Amino acid sequence: MNKENTGRLIAQARKERGLTQQQLAEKLHITAKAVSKWETGVSIPDVGLLIPLAEELGLSVTELLEGRRAAAPEDRTPEQVEDIVKSALAYSEQSPEAERKRRKKRALVYGLCVAAAALELGGLWLLEARTGLGLLARLLSSIGVLELLSLLFGAYLMLLIPERLPGYYDENEISAVSFGAFRMNMAGIRFNNRNWPHILRALRVWCVLAAVLSLPLGAAWAAFFPAAYGRWGWIALLLLFLGGLFVPVYVVGKKYQ
Repeated sequence: MNKENTGRLIAQARKERGLTQQQLAEKLHITAKAVSKWETGVSIPDVGLLIPLAEELGLSVTELLEGRRAAAPEDRTPEQVEDIVKSALAYSEQSPEAERKRRKKRALVYGLCVAAAALELGGLWLLEARTGLGLLARLLSSIGVLELLSLLFGAYLMLLIPERLPGYYDENEISAVSFGAFRMNMAGIRFNNRNWPHILRALRVWCVLAAVLSLPLGAAWAAFFPAAYGRWGWIALLLLFLGGLFVPVYVVGKKYQ
């Protein structure tokens, strides 16, 4: 696959269809910036977008791979077909390298979250040693478990969970995903490779925010409103914790399915 040729073909077909970059991006549930990068040869479409992109532009996947329109696709020789297959294989081989780079960035973000959580615990320990308010013991007995879960869950979401669902998710209406110990079942949502990247992003953002903000929010609440915290603060924080997980996942899953 030649990025420049494919980019020129995408731009030409898009203009012939009377679409702006923004309009094409909305049809594919991506950003206009991504379309611009394709057309300028900076990057190439993800494998999962080849079929919907070809359909929107009135092209075949083969034409996208070759970067040119085919006059008579049915008349291709075996050698030409082999070249196309090799091109597709070369295309798919670019994904692991890109994913390794993204995984390194996610590992860095996760490491910073762990460091931030450790600093927060250290700060609360020093505060308790000086004031004797008992904040640390109260927080660890209530939201400490939630923060630990968010860190453990985040390690899997950031580093281990697959970035793509098996192909049968795109062909069937499936409302549950399962990868090892990870289970998610949400009625009303059809999991597929159109909404899965957005769901993963929502889950990862939740993990980062939960890991970094749980203790500071709980500490501020317990310090300034101790009576309210002791009465129903734990329940409120639990609802906020769970709502921050499931509500964004449901919203983006429904929007992009």
